[in-house]
Amino acid sequence: KYFGGDGICTQDLIKQAGGAKTLENVICAEGGASLAKMPGGDLRVAIGAEYMQEKYAGFTSRGATAAAIAAQPDFKVKRDVWSVFGEINLPIIGDDNRGGIHGLSITASGRFDHYSDFGDTFNPKIGINFEPVEWLRIRGNWGTKSPFGDLSCSRRGPTSCCCCCGFNRPVLRN
Repeated sequence: KYFGGDGICTQDLIKQAGGAKTLENVICAEGGASLAKMPGGDLRVAIGAEYMQEKYAGFTSRGATAAAIAAQPDFKVKRDVWSVFGEINLPIIGDDNRGGIHGLSITASGRFDHYSDFGDTFNPKIGINFEPVEWLRIRGNWGTKSPFGDLSCSRRGPTSCCCCCGFNRPVLRN
């Protein structure tokens, strides 16, 4: 299965917390296919593109009183993010060449994002799925993620916020 299915999706998300409001508009297109039959199964690829517009207005702070929030000046900011991403799944051991091991596959993916307020970032990810027996799957991966948090963090800079966004979601599913 491919994440979200083949095709185009849109998402509008509004979050409110304290005296702050975040609006996200997302448009994406993604798809995938099997490229070749390998001894371990189908070699699969997926690609996609995404545009996201974020708007943030207000003030948030953990532990701030209502009076402290009301005393803050209005803070408004907007960000556009253009993204392209791809993933490949290479099955090494599967149904057709199974010996003493049930399954083994390697995945590689990458995501390029252009942020209107911070610039560009590229984030690769490599993973391995090892199945010594049918009922046990061991997964390991290495990857990077965008250093830019959600838009409410832009007031403090790209690395000073503990917020994390799910920009590196997997595209291919087993």
